[in-house]
Amino acid sequence: MRKKQSSRHVRDNDFILTSYQESNEVTGSAFLLEIPKEGLKILLDAGLFQSSAFNAKQVFDINKKRVKLKWNEITHIIVSHSHYDHCSALPLTCVPELQFEGKIICTEPSQPLISMNCKDCAFVMDSQAKAWNKANPKKQILPLYTMEHADALISRLQGYRYHEQIQLTPNVSVELIPTGHLLGDCSIIITYMVDEWITRRVFYSGDTNAWTDTPRPFTKQFETDVIHDCDIVICESTYGCRKHEPMDVVEILEKTIQEECFDRKRVLFIPAFAIGRSAQVVYYLKQAWERHPEWNKENLPIYLAGKMMLQSFNTYGNSYYQEHFMDEEWQDTGIFGWSRIQKIDNFPEVEEKLIDNKPKIIIASSGMCTGGYSTYLCQQLVGRENVTILFSGYVGEGTYGRAILDTRDKDKKLVTIQGIKYIVRAKVLPRLCLSGHGDSTQLLKLVTQSMNQNKLKKVVIVHGGEEERQYMMEQLKLKMNMDKKEVMTLKEGETIRFF
Repeated sequence: MRKKQSSRHVRDNDFILTSYQESNEVTGSAFLLEIPKEGLKILLDAGLFQSSAFNAKQVFDINKKRVKLKWNEITHIIVSHSHYDHCSALPLTCVPELQFEGKIICTEPSQPLISMNCKDCAFVMDSQAKAWNKANPKKQILPLYTMEHADALISRLQGYRYHEQIQLTPNVSVELIPTGHLLGDCSIIITYMVDEWITRRVFYSGDTNAWTDTPRPFTKQFETDVIHDCDIVICESTYGCRKHEPMDVVEILEKTIQEECFDRKRVLFIPAFAIGRSAQVVYYLKQAWERHPEWNKENLPIYLAGKMMLQSFNTYGNSYYQEHFMDEEWQDTGIFGWSRIQKIDNFPEVEEKLIDNKPKIIIASSGMCTGGYSTYLCQQLVGRENVTILFSGYVGEGTYGRAILDTRDKDKKLVTIQGIKYIVRAKVLPRLCLSGHGDSTQLLKLVTQSMNQNKLKKVVIVHGGEEERQYMMEQLKLKMNMDKKEVMTLKEGETIRFF
């Protein structure tokens, strides 16, 4: 069933799906869905690969493969959300030599969030390339795109509300539905009217958080009834073999702040993703303060540090986005005007206010300490005994954040950050479970209970490690009584055909 596209006959009513995601990775999502009869080549997400386990040259070589995509043949790009691993290749559409003339579809709030993320990516790539070239004059690398390309992207992004019927051709339409992952996220339903008797529907999950009782601040909850009659499911598997442990986030923060900041006069450092996670952390912090009015007598500052973090925070505070892209309970939380928050968007202030020994709470991006102010702060703070580090969610393998987190279980508490070794003297707490992804139970439930099992024909597992993908495949085969040809995963460059 799995064949290279070039080696087989293509029927007129085929769907053809090709993966361009690095094999068995939870980063760099990009999947090409073709509908030959309609002349459509639809790229589902356009992310880049990221990992601190690789040097700049290695990451560059992996991501350079994105340039080799036939951008001039792609008719549409549909972006599920604004996280780096789903959107950061988009400025390539503005590189004239690649001749992209298609349309880029996303939700309305994703427009500014994607733009700021890609600008940040352009800056980081340029900085990394300069540092690498200085150290390796005989092995020069160039950024995949420039800030000029990232700046031009915003005019190409076409934003839509949830549930609008977006016509790609008279026979093919797209609907974006909320997933509960972050502001403006979406799963994607592609409906193809093959003829007057046959309609096919493809569901692409993006990053999803369905079937969960956990609050999802500043999102709209996944509407599972909308996907009932899909024939094909392309489903993420980030937590495909793991279960989220129940966690009272506010209670943990209450205890941590009281013990670490007020009792022991320590610095509490919380790395957080700029988009989404930082607003969630502030929301839970404000709840903790509301439970402890006595804290208001204390002069304990809370700093939000990072240009993109602050831009994202302001976007989340936009009343239009709140009304149309958030559930009602998240529209009036009071966090965006909270006077306790101090905002820092420049490096001199980081040095002046954040690296002294005075008690404070610092929220800085990125969440895995792979860039932004959090990398610098890690270098400055991990060696201090008066610092407590609390990661706010998933910390991927090969990142500086993961190296720091892993020292909790090691006698030799040594980490390497940007080539320099540091002894970790800071107190590293167990991470908060603030994942925007559903766990294995929720993902399996999404496929087995949300879908019409009589209509569902194929399930493709993507966006997860090898263990996660295999576990989901095995469980789905058991629960759905499907043979191996109907539940599958895709490696990079592999192509499968439907119908």
